[in-house]
Amino acid sequence: MELSWGILGPDMLSTTRRTRTLGLGSVVRSFNDLAVPGMGGVWFGRQIVLALLGIDLATEARARGHKVSNIQVANAVEALGCWSALQNSEAVDPRVRGRRKLQGRADVSFRSLIRPGAYVTQPMRMATGQCLLALDLVRSSKERFNSYQCTDEALRLLDVAFEGFSPNRRPVRSNLLRWIDGDATCVSTTESRNALASNGALNAAAREIIKERVVASDSSGRRQNLLLWMNTLSHPDGGPSTAIRWDKKPEWIDEGHWRDLKVGSEFFVARTNAISVLDTIEETIGGLSDRVLDIAYHVPRIAETAIETLQRSADAFLSSGFDPSPEGQASVFCAQCSGSVKKAAVVASLVERDDRVLRLRGTQIVPGPAFVGRAAARTVDDTDETTSEGPIETLGASIRWPDGISFRLPNLHLLNADLKGNLNQVLSS
Repeated sequence: MELSWGILGPDMLSTTRRTRTLGLGSVVRSFNDLAVPGMGGVWFGRQIVLALLGIDLATEARARGHKVSNIQVANAVEALGCWSALQNSEAVDPRVRGRRKLQGRADVSFRSLIRPGAYVTQPMRMATGQCLLALDLVRSSKERFNSYQCTDEALRLLDVAFEGFSPNRRPVRSNLLRWIDGDATCVSTTESRNALASNGALNAAAREIIKERVVASDSSGRRQNLLLWMNTLSHPDGGPSTAIRWDKKPEWIDEGHWRDLKVGSEFFVARTNAISVLDTIEETIGGLSDRVLDIAYHVPRIAETAIETLQRSADAFLSSGFDPSPEGQASVFCAQCSGSVKKAAVVASLVERDDRVLRLRGTQIVPGPAFVGRAAARTVDDTDETTSEGPIETLGASIRWPDGISFRLPNLHLLNADLKGNLNQVLSS
């Protein structure tokens, strides 16, 4: 089953038309930030380093007269990093994207990799934007990747991360500038591939800088407390699985943070169930000859079951009486989906929120511009981290997280393992 959180999605899938925000983007961001402030969709250290390397190289390339953006260069650098990893090993690894387009590719010139369609539509770089700002690794007057500039701390991280590598007897940065200038062969050496491989291990000094930034740049202390907790959950030697339960608060997490995590997970369960209702309605309409469903006369039985599940989860959220989301928008959403609302009205409100895959015309539900007639992969948008979106459920399986937990918790567990040098063991557990 395709994961709605995203990092393992097929490279060829265009998600723009299938995105379902349901008007809840700010709610999603707020619950994720309450869970793990400022980390976006980052889950391993090399993800940060490659994004910073792209920004730094783009800045220098523009100074040399190249008309390139941060996004273009960072995407090309990431593609090169994934190609390098595939050259080193064909083993499947979630830190390596673009296998279909990159494996066996002969032309990895900058001109080739900067072209639209040369790499994936949603690179890992897209998940780093918020994190780079939050960790003070970039400065910018606006939250746009193309406006980012590396801070001194970011440049220090890059120097440390590539220390000891000298492809073609040059520093990694100088070698890549030659690549951008048009030397298509300078990145094909073993030394270059080892330096840039997206699944390569960071050295201890680079890991220490990232860890310091994760802790020091968070005035709330929540990230540091979470890392202390994560240290007690790790079983790199394949130890027994750990089940996280809401009735057993870890000693490192304060009551307010634990409450935010719990209510956030209840909201995410309700939202996931709402998407299931819409998927069920879409499948039903896809099987109708006229592709019109009039809910004033009929709500399909299969949809009724999905609606009842949604109503129970919406009521569970509302029963806490606590909603830290902006202007109580999570409560508004759950109230529209609660057990006190007629099933047809629940469907109508969800379709009105969707308005991309399905559309409401009076009491009739009709296909929207993104309609495919079946439940399609990845129809949920997590807005500021819709690409990262972390490897929930399939990775770090030694921990059983509660249903609906913010994906940033499993992400942070994986990042913590990486910062301790244990990520390979965790990914293989």
